[in-house]
Amino acid sequence: MGHPVDRGDKWKHGPATPIDGAYPNHSHFLEKVRRMRILIVDPSQGSAALLQAVLKKGGFSNIINTHTGSYVLVHMRLGLHREPVSALLLCFNLPDMDGYSVCRALRHVDKLVPIVFVTAKGDLKDYTSGREAGGD
Repeated sequence: MGHPVDRGDKWKHGPATPIDGAYPNHSHFLEKVRRMRILIVDPSQGSAALLQAVLKKGGFSNIINTHTGSYVLVHMRLGLHREPVSALLLCFNLPDMDGYSVCRALRHVDKLVPIVFVTAKGDLKDYTSGREAGGD
């Protein structure tokens, strides 16, 4: 067996997150991450708070939370956001409509924005349905 590779002092305490300065040559990337606008669409306050905490730890700071699909559709269709949304984290089960319907409707307005379904379900059918609706 070979010897472990010495990666220097910055790796001795575990892997670093991009925000902590471990990648000083990537300041332009970090600035883009900070400016990205992430929309979390989840009716569970606990799940939304957890997602927001993880995103903030990763360097994202411009995060919006909502719990209804109608909010997303109205704001995306009418362009009411001052800044464009960079990505959506979308729950399957919303109180006013299902996440698949929201995703299909959004794809008529914006074909490029990443839409990631967030769910506690691990069913292949949900994954397939999400992809067929236009999710990434």
